[in-house]
Amino acid sequence: MTFRNFDAIFSYNPSVNYALAIALLSDQIAGGPGIQAAWPTDDPPISRVQRRELQQLLLDRGHDIGAVDGIIGARSREAVKLEQERLGHEVSGRAGMKILDALRLEPAAAHEDPAIEEAPEGRSPAGGAAHGN
Repeated sequence: MTFRNFDAIFSYNPSVNYALAIALLSDQIAGGPGIQAAWPTDDPPISRVQRRELQQLLLDRGHDIGAVDGIIGARSREAVKLEQERLGHEVSGRAGMKILDALRLEPAAAHEDPAIEEAPEGRSPAGGAAHGN
């Protein structure tokens, strides 16, 4: 679990290892307990290029995560959690190889909401006139 301080540290140096090390050191200086769990060795980290791919896959599935920049921020982590839950995976928000591989295997069209149907030409799905955006 991470908080805004992690994002602030990460924005200075977009390395998960750096941000985690600084955050843990800060916690320990403040009297915190240090590391609470083992590093997830069953879910390898992903590269910046792979993080961009993951973000695009999340966007393709309708998640509002912002720009595809390879930086996994709060909105990307929330989208990862939603996808992990939908897929029946452990919900952690971790942007690792497990979720990337799972989303690669599943076409984005399979996730469209069946309640959303195509509107007749010239009409919006809500029944009003369609407007160009």
